[in-house]
Amino acid sequence: AESANGTKDGALISRTWPTMDGKQAWCGRFKRPLYHTSEKKRVQSYVECGKNMQVGIDKAALSILSQQRVPLRTSRDRGKAYAALYASLPVLRVTMLRDPFSWLASKFLWHNIAAKSGLKCDDIESASFGAGTTDSKGSVVLGSKTGPGWARRQSLKYLYGICGSDCASRHLKREADLEELVKQAEYNLRYSFAVVGLLEESDEQFFKMIHSRVDYIDTTINLNKVDEEGDHSTASRGESKRCKDKYQNEDFQAQFMAAAPEVAALVRLYKVAVEVNQFQALELDQCNDSFLASHGVGKQHG
Repeated sequence: AESANGTKDGALISRTWPTMDGKQAWCGRFKRPLYHTSEKKRVQSYVECGKNMQVGIDKAALSILSQQRVPLRTSRDRGKAYAALYASLPVLRVTMLRDPFSWLASKFLWHNIAAKSGLKCDDIESASFGAGTTDSKGSVVLGSKTGPGWARRQSLKYLYGICGSDCASRHLKREADLEELVKQAEYNLRYSFAVVGLLEESDEQFFKMIHSRVDYIDTTINLNKVDEEGDHSTASRGESKRCKDKYQNEDFQAQFMAAAPEVAALVRLYKVAVEVNQFQALELDQCNDSFLASHGVGKQHG
């Protein structure tokens, strides 16, 4: 935040938002909302601390951006999207997304949901259980990690990761709906990440994109980590193969998305990631060739 407009603006934001370290005490007895495993404490953290801080940090951000004349995109005139501010900060953000249905099938198998809850991987009704429901205080119900509603919960947690903790907290308190959540996540993917990778592509492609973006970061030295840490894949025979094949069936996917809006939102976000990935790969390839050519190295364009 200090570089938003020099140390003056950074100090303004720092005073408003005391610490960004969510794993430590953040506001009295609370951590940052998403670091609490208890849903009750997560909501309390937001209501008693985060909401007041949110007002202060929003005012500080609006003050900074109004001076810089940076437009804030509105989300159906219900609120401001701060991805433009996030994108301006000197942080190199990279992410890698996986095809949503391949990922959901893997989550079901890896967490052994069938054994823990007796659910079948193709039980859409159970997987999407609780769509759009709230508790007695009006907070969004995430659903069980390994029981009914597991696919909703996993999809929302995925969206929260791209959207950001402030966005997630607002959604949990129903101050932002699913559409606003997705729009913020889409905007972040387009403007707040230096590299958006796809798991379906080779590791080499992802590492090459990072290296091309920041020349002094050579991530190819990490390619051996998979072999060192062992296989992280799920089985590909019997029931596991049936589940994986089922999740690639277009009719099944359509039924799943109709039953669980959160899953449909995740698919929509992945399509944006594919678009951004393709643009970034082309951009980086062209930039590298242009740079090399200007120094008399490599192939010449023209």
